[in-house]
Amino acid sequence: MSVTHTHRPIEFMTTSDSVTRIMDWNYKKILIVRNDLRGDLICTTPVLQSLKETYPKIQIDILVKDFNLCLIRGNPWINRLFSYRSSRGQQGALRKLHALLEKAGLGIKIWLGNYDAIIVPRRIPARNASFFLRMARNAITVGTDSVPGKTFEVNIQPNPNQHEVLHVFNYFKSLGISYANQPLWIRVEPVLEKLFLAHRNSILIHLSADRQDNCYPWRNFQ
Repeated sequence: MSVTHTHRPIEFMTTSDSVTRIMDWNYKKILIVRNDLRGDLICTTPVLQSLKETYPKIQIDILVKDFNLCLIRGNPWINRLFSYRSSRGQQGALRKLHALLEKAGLGIKIWLGNYDAIIVPRRIPARNASFFLRMARNAITVGTDSVPGKTFEVNIQPNPNQHEVLHVFNYFKSLGISYANQPLWIRVEPVLEKLFLAHRNSILIHLSADRQDNCYPWRNFQ
């Protein structure tokens, strides 16, 4: 029995342009590593929808930090959801050891997952993602390198003036998808759902103070 794939093969040109891999992504497995901030994770959800709509048979797994798990749990476009605790944030040797063992166990799952691609859609090179990339075996790796070709097979250079949603789509451009006004997706806990619906037409402003130049002057609140 022969199977005809409806989606065209996708060429993935590597940083060196010396290797070309052709795949039908409708029957492949990808792992997205989004082990950074909450807002960046939410801005990744439109690309998940686009991937599933373009390649209904594709397996999309995503790896996040444990404190972001509540935001993405139940997303309809994800097949498997992985999370881990950073050992750096743990107090005491026993807690740090437990976190390291959990991370090692997750690495084994990635090894056994036999992924076709691992994509890290971060503007800043992700040092913490290097462990998971090493466990990827023969997967195509896509991300942002400070030195082209150092870590990722496909190196994407970010545009500092581009919105995060559009920025994330750059990492998936070779898969033939593009932004088409897919909405952001976020899980709302049942206890907050009534409050959320009451204010869904409001404008929400997220004030980030991770960097000094992002701080909002206190006097402007007056």
